[in-house]
Amino acid sequence: MGIPIGKLALYTAAGGIDPRKVLPVVLDLGTNNETYLKDPYYLGMQHRRLEGEAFYSVVDEFMRAVRHRWPKALVQFEDFSRAFPIPSAKSSRVLTIPYNNMMMMGCSDHAADVLHAYRLKQLCFNDDIQGTGATVLAGALSACLRVNTPLKEQRILVLGAGSAGLGVSTTLLQGMLQEGAKLDDARKRFYVFDQFGLLGESRTELTSGQQFFARPDLTDKTSLLDVIKQVKPTMILGLSAARGAFTEVRVAIR
Repeated sequence: MGIPIGKLALYTAAGGIDPRKVLPVVLDLGTNNETYLKDPYYLGMQHRRLEGEAFYSVVDEFMRAVRHRWPKALVQFEDFSRAFPIPSAKSSRVLTIPYNNMMMMGCSDHAADVLHAYRLKQLCFNDDIQGTGATVLAGALSACLRVNTPLKEQRILVLGAGSAGLGVSTTLLQGMLQEGAKLDDARKRFYVFDQFGLLGESRTELTSGQQFFARPDLTDKTSLLDVIKQVKPTMILGLSAARGAFTEVRVAIR
């Protein structure tokens, strides 16, 4: 509950929204923590976390209730769990993000699935995907002005291939398209890493969104340091909970 309360504190204290018109919500869909499952004093739902259609049906029931009770309410999505097992590009739901007359692949997982399901039905946004993406895009555009080089010419290394990492990458890619870049050319500007290394096309465990940014020209799971040496990225973005990934040596090599 701490995260939604913290977000609403920003809405009220910084944004000036009436605190009587905000509501923090947590959807308890279970836990996969073995200790909690056996703890008689655990206060949450004491069953394994819902997945698949059971997960989406609970979310849909909540969204329909909000739409019925407060049809003009804004729903902020935050910190949805990853699907387990991780959906493959062939089996997972696909989030497509419209840009002018074409459709781009976005990150496919619980967060993206829910956003895609409701973004045209009621007022909502996902802070991990869209909020973080908009914030990073604004900073990137300011940096590009500083160095007098357009966004579409940047080589971007992204550490983190979850909702935030893929959401930021997709938003930056949209920025490149607005500057006149072709989709394939813009996509080649990204080097995205997860906990196993560089996303490459031959990896079979990637989600649809991860496959969209998978590299065909570099070895799968290439290390962060090797890619920095080879590519010499002009932007390095940390969107992972992993600590110590960006050392002074790695940044200096760039």
